[in-house]
Amino acid sequence: MPQYKNKPEGFGAVKSQLYRKGLPVMLIALVTGLSISYATQKGVAEEMYTTMFTILFFAVVLAFSFWRALQKQKAVYNSYLLTIDDGYIVKEQATLNTGRLKLGLIEIIEQDEFGNLFVSDAQKQSIVVVSANIESYAEVKELLGAFKPITTRKKINIFQKYWFVTVSVPCILMVVVYISDSKIIVAAAGIPLIAVMIWGIYKIRTNKHFANKSKPSIWMLLIVILSITAMVYYKLFG
Repeated sequence: MPQYKNKPEGFGAVKSQLYRKGLPVMLIALVTGLSISYATQKGVAEEMYTTMFTILFFAVVLAFSFWRALQKQKAVYNSYLLTIDDGYIVKEQATLNTGRLKLGLIEIIEQDEFGNLFVSDAQKQSIVVVSANIESYAEVKELLGAFKPITTRKKINIFQKYWFVTVSVPCILMVVVYISDSKIIVAAAGIPLIAVMIWGIYKIRTNKHFANKSKPSIWMLLIVILSITAMVYYKLFG
């Protein structure tokens, strides 16, 4: 029963991807919070000291959060196990749903820009992700290539392709909601923002890739949505 794990040295490439996407997201979140704080304090000297303390506090919190995320991601990376036994290909990994597919049902094999292989049936009901960092990667790729030709995987949707815009736009809308006094502008920014955040919660809860117990809690998002909704209501009708 051939089994394959991720190579320990391969986590460096994964960490680089996390830095490339995670750090900009943290910076955007920090700038968003500080922009709202600065705009609502009207430049009062005493409150400016509070802003400086807030900058330091959130910088430390974000740095610690990112460090913890790296440690968790490393644990998930090291837990990867691919098994190709009599008639099945199975992928197991912590916090993620187990992928299992009969070898005879393989119809689609796609390779993404990082070298990961996505093996699925014709309807893509069952998908097994073969990590680009596994031991004997070339051997596994050759084995799977005997079932179906390996094609290039395209970006699933525009939100994944332009992830930076996807993150930036809601943050900009949030700043507009809090600093603008124009009812028209607040409505134009607030309503789409609330709709996007509700849609985001729906996508998180219906994502089949993650195990239910590991899906992010929606309580913090709900608190943010309620806060934004209250602010929009106050500025429109208060």
